[in-house]
Amino acid sequence: VAIELYIICKDNSFLASDFFRPKITTYIDAYRPFEFYDMVTGFVQNSMANCAFGIDRFTPTLIFRKGEAKVKNRKSNVIPVVRTTKTLPEHPTPKYLDVYSRIIFMLTNEGDFVLDPFLGSGTTALGCKNLKRNFIGIEINPKYCEVARGRLRQELLF
Repeated sequence: VAIELYIICKDNSFLASDFFRPKITTYIDAYRPFEFYDMVTGFVQNSMANCAFGIDRFTPTLIFRKGEAKVKNRKSNVIPVVRTTKTLPEHPTPKYLDVYSRIIFMLTNEGDFVLDPFLGSGTTALGCKNLKRNFIGIEINPKYCEVARGRLRQELLF
């Protein structure tokens, strides 16, 4: 998949990917020809988080780049979040809107396009909508397409 993503990404752009910490070098190698650039992580302050590979307080994301793209608007590599019943959508590995919004803000400008080839419940799409970014989301599970569609239709977003 990395080669296909590299082909469609603009020069001087980023790719962000969640990963399983014990396999970090495998993930970095898998995303070549992108260059590994940085890592940011959400830190769930008041509970454990479901992630793709278990339960943890950290939700790490690898940042890769194509070309000479530079991160802007970064305050810290750690993004604190507080888990509430309103922060997580219906999904086995929900993502925190606060974390993904901060990553989107760091890596893109208003009006840019963001591609999420694993849309899930639509957290990336919702972050893009709130930050005035364009997005393309791909999801094979019809159930999660509906969850994402419903979240994007809400007038009051949490």
